[in-house]
Amino acid sequence: MIFFPDRASFAAYFSRETQRLPTQAVGSYFPRSNRCFLYQISGDRQIDWDEIEATIVHEAVHQLAYNTGIHERLFQNPFWFVEGLATLFESPAVYELGLDRTQLVDRINRSQWSQLEPLLQDH
Repeated sequence: MIFFPDRASFAAYFSRETQRLPTQAVGSYFPRSNRCFLYQISGDRQIDWDEIEATIVHEAVHQLAYNTGIHERLFQNPFWFVEGLATLFESPAVYELGLDRTQLVDRINRSQWSQLEPLLQDH
């Protein structure tokens, strides 16, 4: 993993690698270089450390999946599978051995569920 000192440095590097930088992105994995890139978050605003941890885990899952052959770095993998797998591990109850994982509700990715639930209500 490579950490940039600030968002501006991260954005400058990101723009050389790809055309789009989502406004909320605090990290990214690039399969061609096999590196995770994140930046140091600082300032007076409230920092959601759970979200930072989830981002680091998300990007690390990308790297692990590509390095273990789950995904192919030189192939266009299905977006839903690549992001879905990484998103699955954003919830600490999925990867932290010390947590009680007997409840399915603890393993739900709340931010993804809040987007999916209204779609499911309509059907």
